[in-house]
Amino acid sequence: MKYCIELTWFERYLKSLILGILLAVALFISIFYLKEFSQFLSPIIGLLFSVPISLFWFEYKSPILQIKKKPDTAIFHIPKMIKGDEPTPRKVELSYNCFRIVVENKGRSSVNKCKGYLIVDGETENDIVWRVCWIINKERSTVSINVKDNEFLDFIAFYEGMKGDENITVPNIVPIIAPTEDGWGNPPRDASNMVKCKVLITAKNAKPVTADIYIDKKRKEIRIL
Repeated sequence: MKYCIELTWFERYLKSLILGILLAVALFISIFYLKEFSQFLSPIIGLLFSVPISLFWFEYKSPILQIKKKPDTAIFHIPKMIKGDEPTPRKVELSYNCFRIVVENKGRSSVNKCKGYLIVDGETENDIVWRVCWIINKERSTVSINVKDNEFLDFIAFYEGMKGDENITVPNIVPIIAPTEDGWGNPPRDASNMVKCKVLITAKNAKPVTADIYIDKKRKEIRIL
């Protein structure tokens, strides 16, 4: 499966530049080599110049998504009921250090309906694709990003410890988890076996971007490559 990457300035405006050059060449030929037809061809070619200009302006004003190289972090807690020796279950909180992908809009208009994906084995045709969530409670699944602004995508979290009764043994603690598109309480996905993955950001009105992610289990962190 192939995913788009961030385009350079030249790649972004390539189509409009090529079309503009072709029309300029056609205008030159009509004036100097087809003089008897130039009075008819030149106005037509002149009108056609509006096409690359409009295309250039559309690309110039469109939003541009970018994934920042440095992630953000935050501690959050997942409540859990544990049955001990006593008949009444006890409540504890599992603490996780969450790594968030920072997504910026570098364009000149707002980005609408951004979605985030965690992709395992991104170089194969049988990718495992997980939807992940934004930090805004009311916009967990999709989010809008204003011009020159950024939003945070919950991506991977590492287990840090437990709050509550320290005498309780919590069975089957998942050391690395990933959220669903609705948040962390769905329950979260088990990401303990992952070492490398991808993050993919798509939007309704912007080109998608992707980045490779390395999960450092020893240091309990991720690196955006």
